[in-house]
This record gives sequence, C-alpha cells and structure tokens, in this order.
Amino acid sequence: MNVLFWFWGRTSGGARYSLEVAKALSKIPGVNLYLSLSRQSEFFKDFEALSLPGLHVDTYESFGEMLWQARHLPKYRLQLASYIRENKIDVVYSPMSHIWSCAIASIFRKSAVRYVLTMHDAITHKGDMEWLKNFLLRHDVLASDSCITLTEAVKQGVHEIYDYPLNRISVVPHGAFEYGDFGERSLPEGRPVRVLFYGRILEYKGLGLLLDAMRMLFEKGFSHKLALEVWGEGDISPYQKQLDSLSALGCPMHIVNRWIDESEIEEIFRRADICALPYVEASQSGVAAIAFAAGLPIVATPQPGLLEQLHNGGGISSSQVDPESYADALLKLIQDPILYRELSESGLDQVESSLSWDTIAQQVFNFLKHVLAQPC
Repeated sequence: MNVLFWFWGRTSGGARYSLEVAKALSKIPGVNLYLSLSRQSEFFKDFEALSLPGLHVDTYESFGEMLWQARHLPKYRLQLASYIRENKIDVVYSPMSHIWSCAIASIFRKSAVRYVLTMHDAITHKGDMEWLKNFLLRHDVLASDSCITLTEAVKQGVHEIYDYPLNRISVVPHGAFEYGDFGERSLPEGRPVRVLFYGRILEYKGLGLLLDAMRMLFEKGFSHKLALEVWGEGDISPYQKQLDSLSALGCPMHIVNRWIDESEIEEIFRRADICALPYVEASQSGVAAIAFAAGLPIVATPQPGLLEQLHNGGGISSSQVDPESYADALLKLIQDPILYRELSESGLDQVESSLSWDTIAQQVFNFLKHVLAQPC
C-alpha cells in the first residue's frame, strides 16, 4: 500500500501526534510511506530522520505569511497531483486538518486516490479563530472519503454536523506522549500538592473554573494542601482578578505565561502532582496523553471525550462542569493516597498497551485497508 502522509502543520501537540503516527506507520510491513510536510514544522528534522521519500512545501510562521504564501497554493496543487501519479499513491492520509487543506483536498478525488482525514475536533473551539477555521474545515471534511476520530464523541459530532455517514468513520484513540522516564507516583508529603494547568490559554480550557474551584478550597481551610502551576501561552489577563484573589488567600503560584518549548515539558510534568483538565468544552485532550505517560493523575470535567480518555483509568472527573464539583473532585484525590497511586499506575499501564503508538498505527493501517477495499 502506497500511502501519502500529508501534514502541513508546524507546531504544538498536533505536530507531535503526526510525527509519532508517521514513525509507527513506517514500521508496518506492507506500508510504503511517502511524506508531504511543511519545511517550517518544528519537527521537520525529526521527520527527515525517518529517511522516507517526500514532497515538502514552504508554509508560514505568522498570519501575515499565511496570506502571502497562499499565492503558491495553485503550484502546490499541481506538484502534489503529479507526485501522486508518479508514485502510484493509493491513499492520502492526513493526521490533522490544516488551514490550507480545503484548497488542496479536491485534487485527491480528481487523482483517483482515497483521502482519509483525522478529525481531532468536530469543530474548532472558541477563542481559536473558530469563524475562519470552521469554514475551511467543513470544505476539508466534505472532500474526504473517510474520517478517523480520536473519540466516539467526535465521531458523533462529525456525523451530526456534516451529515457524515457513520460507517465511514473509525475511532482510533490518541496515543501517549512520552517525555522522559516516569514511574508510579505517590502524593507528596511535607509540601502542597501542585495542580498543573498546562497548554495554550483559551476560553474553552476552563482556567477560570479551576481558579474558582481552588479559591473555594482555600476558603474552606485547605490552604496548606494546594499550590497552582500554570504553564502556557495566551491571554491570561481575563483571569488576573481570580489569580489575585487566590494569591491573597495564600495560594503558592508558579505562572509561566509564554510559549513552552518541548525541552521543558518533562520537568513541568515531573514537578506537578495533579494534571487539571477543567475544560468547559472538549473533544479530547493531548495534555492527557502527556499526563498518562508521566504517571500524573488527572482531574477532568465530565466532557464526553475526556471521560472516554479516562475510561481505563489515569484520572477522575467532577460530577458537573462547575467550580463546586471540580473542587470536590480535587479534594477527593488529594485526600486519598491509595486512589492517587492507582490512577498513576493505570495511566502508565495504558502507555504500553492501548495507547502505544504501534497499537495506534496498526489501527490506522487497518482502517486504510478497509477504505481501499470499499467500492468508489
């Protein structure tokens, strides 16, 4: 099977996800993997280290560059169509949609190849240029022959939003991101439990909910039990009053409000004790994929996608999406050392089984074979 792995993204968890899938797919017997990547990807050298054939393009590193570089899209369409013909590509597999994808995807059907798109979210979350991205995403989805989603919740969303047939969608979970060698954890003694909020600060991720929950715990007398860690870029100003209020109650804080380099991730997760996922909406979380491999117990809100990720352990969820329920869930975990150790162990166990990249890639490969076996 000749597979064109098409990913023009550059940064963050989606790029790391794509690299891990490509590495594992390239090892499967019967797969001839070809790459089409952005030369501006922060993982471009890692992809090159796989020594796979490919057709790569220049994309952009800013919004202004995106508009300027878009003038090359007609040329890229012709180049990609030619590359597909010359290498007898059977299926184009995109591990994540890109803002330019809708301008390219129509050539696949004209080239008589199947196009399989991985959907991390059914729609773009609030606060992330959703008005533009959702418009472009719809065109990409409708150009695809089949989809892979990371959770059943996203599968249902794709079906309902785009009227996409359920029999053309397969669920393949998000693999674990390993940053360093971690073992089973225990609750700390002699210091507060460090609660980590990690990743881009966007409205849907619920930083405000977490801050309110922690304030409630401090007001109830648990000031010696908890500390807050926030690591990530984004506009933190809407939360400044809540941060000030929590600080006034004596909460130890460590706030790093900037882009986080990959080299920093291991130490961030090593120093933390709980991974907070207080999302007010969510399809799934790449942060959970890091926490599992770090043996770091998760406290999440009961979003369907997050509940799926925690189905086999690794964390607990609040009963509702509100500060009171989230505070109760945090309190439950910090007061139960046995539960804490069990969650740490179950997260690590999944890294070697259902969330290993070899397992993920095999499921992707099986679905690509299924797609090719279907009539046009």
